[in-house]
Amino acid sequence: MAKISTTETTKEDLLGYALGYQETMHALLEKIEGAFGPAVALLGSHAIELALKSFLVGQGYEDVRKIGHDIEKAWKLAHDSGLDIPEEPPFTLKLLALHHGSPYLYRYPQKGIAAGHPTPEDLSKTVSCVIGKVSSHLLKQ
Repeated sequence: MAKISTTETTKEDLLGYALGYQETMHALLEKIEGAFGPAVALLGSHAIELALKSFLVGQGYEDVRKIGHDIEKAWKLAHDSGLDIPEEPPFTLKLLALHHGSPYLYRYPQKGIAAGHPTPEDLSKTVSCVIGKVSSHLLKQ
């Protein structure tokens, strides 16, 4: 199996993928008119992960794979590296982080454990905010 080289992955590549996940998330939210489940939350949380990693790559962070799928860790690293976001992640991001990383409840159902997710409005607002901040920062470089 081929391995992905993060040394060849650019900040633009990561942000492009983040925008694609965001676009797909919005399309599904429009199609299903507000009622959604883990699949849409996964799209949103992955868009956030990729956007934050895009910023970190742009700041010279060597290996974003070490962050894994921990979007709270990525948030804190991005804040500490100069991204104009609050030090404390918003509630919506914390909720997404509970299920985006291990045990990956947005990806794999587990008997007796329910995956919670934010409202469509909060999901959309949080994803748009993070991608907007990262995009704005990258345009200034």
